[in-house]
Amino acid sequence: MDGLWRAVCATAGRGWPVFPTVAGAKRPAVADWERWASTDPDRLRVWWARSEWSNPAVATGRAGLVVLDLDDPARHGRPGEEHGVRVLERVTGRRAPATFTVRTPNNGLHLYFTAPDSVVLHNSASRLGPSIDTRAHGGYVLAAGSVTPDGRYETEVDTEVRSLPPLLVEALTPPPPVDAVVVVTDASAGAYLRAALAGEVRRIRDAEPGTRRASLLRAAGRMGRLPGLTDAAIVTALREASEPHMADGAYSLVERERAIADGIAWGRRRPRRITVTR
Repeated sequence: MDGLWRAVCATAGRGWPVFPTVAGAKRPAVADWERWASTDPDRLRVWWARSEWSNPAVATGRAGLVVLDLDDPARHGRPGEEHGVRVLERVTGRRAPATFTVRTPNNGLHLYFTAPDSVVLHNSASRLGPSIDTRAHGGYVLAAGSVTPDGRYETEVDTEVRSLPPLLVEALTPPPPVDAVVVVTDASAGAYLRAALAGEVRRIRDAEPGTRRASLLRAAGRMGRLPGLTDAAIVTALREASEPHMADGAYSLVERERAIADGIAWGRRRPRRITVTR
């Protein structure tokens, strides 16, 4: 119990509200845990006196955190797939930032970041790519020092918690919850699609350093949602728009082509509703 209580105190000492899980497991032992998660020593003592083998879990939203959960697929019966670390590097075009990091028992990593002030982020599953989930508002992670039947959660990088990089903020920002039906006439349908494509081209060209690859990915996704645009038209326009960033070294040729292809594929699975009238 001493080790778990030290983990509780260390986590709450960082200012992160915690709550107990079922002993030795990940399931919350407290109803309405996000509301009741706390850093108050008296409340924590009461909880852990009742169940000394409970793990401390961090309520990420209450803590002002976004935690990237990078899985090792080989430890989950998916050999041959990329580790979440590699996927993150491929998506962002750079190594993961040095921030407070916890290694999970199954060789995964929890990367802790401070949440942005500009947008409220919630949990996500594979939004950034395979083997990457995120925990933010509405989510929690087991703290360093927790123990499950698979093993112990250990601090891997003990450093300050960095801000969530802008390109990840942009990539994790959810789209508007409901699409309006776009109604166009036969005569204006082509003009609507050209204007939409031109708008995405401008967004790519105007993207700030640090957001350029994410901007390209999101533009490809939005254009992929428009059934009237062919893949070839999207690829041609986005390649041309991205050339200045390629020249600046924002991403490689392979990274650019992968971002465009992944974005279009995502959009094709989520087509917008466009009604053409005569």
